[in-house]
Amino acid sequence: MRLPPIVPDAYALGPLGAVWDFVDVRDVGGAVVGACLASRFLEPVLNVGSGRGHPAGDLVAAIAREVGFRGEVHEGDVGSPRSTDVPWQVADISRASDRLGWRPLHDLASMARSVVGPMRDVAG
Repeated sequence: MRLPPIVPDAYALGPLGAVWDFVDVRDVGGAVVGACLASRFLEPVLNVGSGRGHPAGDLVAAIAREVGFRGEVHEGDVGSPRSTDVPWQVADISRASDRLGWRPLHDLASMARSVVGPMRDVAG
């Protein structure tokens, strides 16, 4: 007999207001394939991202919804220096789009499903 996991009623996290460009690994893979298949490549560097900024809390909320977490997420004032040093970062993906004909296909909800789905398969 398998017992259900013990899930707390609340999680305490650091600040979740930083706006970042969360990109799905499947979209990164699509950009890499596009770069490998390009007949001409004039750019030494192309930005790959979603091209959209989301507060970190939006990703936390998407994952919480996907796993069915109904508790509270408490946002703290102190986070890791690495996280708080960059309050906003969004990639300009226009060159990758223009040169490769590439666009990201996955939103935050899709990313959350892709992260949680395999964990459900393992947990049974």
